[in-house]
Formats: sequence, C-alpha cells, structure tokens
Amino acid sequence: MYWLFLLVFFVLLSCYWHICWKKCRMYQLTAKIPGTVEIPFLGSIHLFLFDRNLFSVLNKLPRGMRKAWLGPTLFVKFDQPEDFQVLLNSPNCLDRLFVYDFVNIKRGILTTTDVNHWHRVRKAVNQTFSPAVMNQLTPTFNKTGRKLIEKFDTFSGQGLSNVGNLLKIFAFESMCKSVMLFTEEEYSKFSSSTDVSKFFDEIHEYFDLVDKRFCAPWVYPDWCYNLTLNGINFNRVLTSLRNSTSKITDTLKAKKLQRSSAPTYAEKILSLTQDGQLPPEDFPDHIDTMLVAGVETSGTIIQEFLLMVAIYQDVQERLHQEIQSVCPLNPEENITQQHLANMPYLEMVLKEVLRLFPITVGTGRFVTDDINLNSCVIPKGANIYLSFFKIHRDPQLWGPDADQFNPDRFLPEQSFRRHPYAYVPYAAGQRNCLGIKYAQAIIKITVVYLLREFHLRTPLAFDDIRLKLSTTLYIENDPNFIVERRRK
Repeated sequence: MYWLFLLVFFVLLSCYWHICWKKCRMYQLTAKIPGTVEIPFLGSIHLFLFDRNLFSVLNKLPRGMRKAWLGPTLFVKFDQPEDFQVLLNSPNCLDRLFVYDFVNIKRGILTTTDVNHWHRVRKAVNQTFSPAVMNQLTPTFNKTGRKLIEKFDTFSGQGLSNVGNLLKIFAFESMCKSVMLFTEEEYSKFSSSTDVSKFFDEIHEYFDLVDKRFCAPWVYPDWCYNLTLNGINFNRVLTSLRNSTSKITDTLKAKKLQRSSAPTYAEKILSLTQDGQLPPEDFPDHIDTMLVAGVETSGTIIQEFLLMVAIYQDVQERLHQEIQSVCPLNPEENITQQHLANMPYLEMVLKEVLRLFPITVGTGRFVTDDINLNSCVIPKGANIYLSFFKIHRDPQLWGPDADQFNPDRFLPEQSFRRHPYAYVPYAAGQRNCLGIKYAQAIIKITVVYLLREFHLRTPLAFDDIRLKLSTTLYIENDPNFIVERRRK
C-alpha cells in the first residue's frame, strides 16, 4: 500500500512538472498579471465551489486585467476599453473559446470555434441585414406589431400581468415571417404543431446546462459528460429543440428560391447550400443559431426595455411624447426606418437598456499568437474573456451612478468624451454581432407600437432586480406589469 501511494504521488508530481514545463513561457509572460490564489494541480478551481458559472466567476474578479487558472488552462479577464480595442480587432484572437463547442451548434456562425469556417460564412452573409434588406422586413415587423397590440389589449385593466412569454413568442413569429420567409399559413401550421412556450423554457434549460459544464473540467470530454445526469438532460433538451427547429429547416428547404438582389439571412444560407458552397449538414446549425440567439435576445431586451420605462415613469412620458410627435397613431401608416431615425430619445433609452443589460455578459476568445498590450504580452495559448457587463458598469467610465438607469448618459455632449470601446453591447471588431440592425429595428418598432397605445407600470423597484449572469443575461425575478390603454 505504501509503495502504491508513492507511485501515485510520483506520477502526479511528474504530470504536474510536465505541465509546468510546457506552460513555462505562459507563466513567465503572465507573471505580472494579478490573479487569484492558486492550488497546485487545480489552479483557481476553488472559486467555483459556491458559483458553478464560469462567466459569473470571471465577472466577480476585481476591476482590471485578472488571470485565473482552471487546472492547466489559463483564463485572463479584461474589462478596460483600451484592452478591448486591441483585442477585439486583433487577428490573433478571432477563435472562440473551446467551451463554445459545448453549445453543440458547432457550425453556426455565432458559435463555431472554427475561425476559417466562420470567416468564409461571415463574408458570404455580411449583407443579409443591409439597409435594403431591413426595408423589406419592416412591413412584417409592423404587421406583427399590430397583432401584439391586440394581445396587450387583453391585459389592459386586468391588474398584474406577466408579458415576458408573449414578447418572446412575438419575437419568434416576427423572425419566422421575416428572416425565415414563412407565410401566414406556414407559421400557423408550425405553431399549431409546436408548443412555442415550451420551446423557450427548453432554451433556458439548455443554456443553464451549458453553463454548468463550463465549470466542470472533468466532464469536458463528451463521452464522460454523456454519462452524467446533466449530460443525459442536455441531450434530451437538445433533441427536443432540434425536433422543433427541424420543422422550420424542412419548410425552408422545400421553398423555391426567388434569387433576390437583397436576400435575407435564411435565403442566403439556403442558396449557398443549394449551390454547393456550404455542406447540407451545416444548414440546420446556421438556422438554429439565428433562431435561438436572435429570438431569445430580442424578446428579452424588449421586456427589459419595457421594465425600465415602467419603473421610470418620467422616461416613459418623455418617450411617449417623442413617439406622438414623430408618428402619431394612424392604423393605416407603417412605422418606417425614417421614423426611427427621427427619435433620438428612443435611441438613448435603448442604449442605456443595453448598457445595463447587455445581450451577453461577455465573449471568450482563444489566443493563436502573442498579443502585445501596453502593460504586458498575452501569450499564445491563453484563453481571454472580455466582460461587457463589467465595462458597462465601471464607475470610472460611467460615473458614480454607473449601476443606475439614466438615458441622458448618451446625450451627445456626454458621449463624445467617452472611449468608443466603453460601450460594446454587440461586441466589436470582425466578430461583432451580425444581426445588429435587425435587433434594433424589431425592438424599436415594437416599443413604439406598445408605448404609443399603452401606459405601463410595475411594482418592481430597480434595486430589487436580480440578474443571472450566464451565457446570456436575464432577470431572475420575472417582472409583472400593469397595462393600461391610453386615451385616444
């Protein structure tokens, strides 16, 4: 027994020194970066004893550049605009972190860790949310916006109402009828055979399971993860989600494409597949990426926007006045991109919502070659995490009230002094969000329709909001609203 103990000890010690030798240069280059207390073999794994979310733990590290070792894997957290500017524009960290593979949408444009594949697809679809495409989609947003008004009418005068699920279903319907080219008949057929509410519940469960895996290196190998209870549940949820989205991909594949000069995202991906420029097996991943990411985030941001104006009644009234002055109620007139361009306060409020509640709490990249920063060199092989959540709430960048809601931060005289990379809700650089224009258009048109006809209140105070920092950011204590129709 004694000899067995010694053998195990020397084997572990040899492995440890082998790792140290391989990581010697990395240790040397990052020696001056502040970090956490490290345990031999395990690194900073003790940080995850009471918080099993990788992004949450990294966001809790002190302000500034900080390193943390997860076993032999180095993570460096950044939350300063000067570093963001270098890193988000560097060709040496375009690769996604390996943990994005756990999402299991490995060929989707937002989640793929294969940078060559991403570059090829991104170049092909760059114009699928151009101004010309957005002008085509705007009438659909108006049509679904009018339907949403009818749904909200059922909440008017009914006391406290939870509208979160309705907003996500609305965002899903808008996506299907615009980007995914669904006709009214095709969407009705899909919605009658699919529980859309369950679909969103499963998306939440799906991301929650992904987050838990991030912090458990012992289940990084797929064969090991699939033997665990979380792995079994993940595969169950993924199968159910795929069954739902496959109905959409099958409908798209059956369409006869009209080769448009301004194709939507789904049109372009379908044409690339039919022309043999993308393998057919990649098609579901590209569609699933847009459905899961685009719909979930749009519906969530609309809810967060409405919550802020329900809490801050002065902001709601000022916004209502701007809406009335630019596009007063006229059932026959669509809200256009020109209308939106003439609403500067609407833009300021949306920016402040996205500052406090960014779509994702941050982004992770893998460093493929050394990157020189002002204070140090980030070595090849490091994993970096850029915290949008931390940089958006930094008092040194946004003032002592950085945790409070104040759209006037985005007045021109306030914004021009601010570093351009202090505000990055859609990331920046080459791997910024593809659907920025889509998200802004659907959010703005939706809130214009709602706030033009309804007055919103909520019993929830701003300081009572509880946030969950995961792959996506969302409010844990789902808010309720009091919906009242405005007098015409």
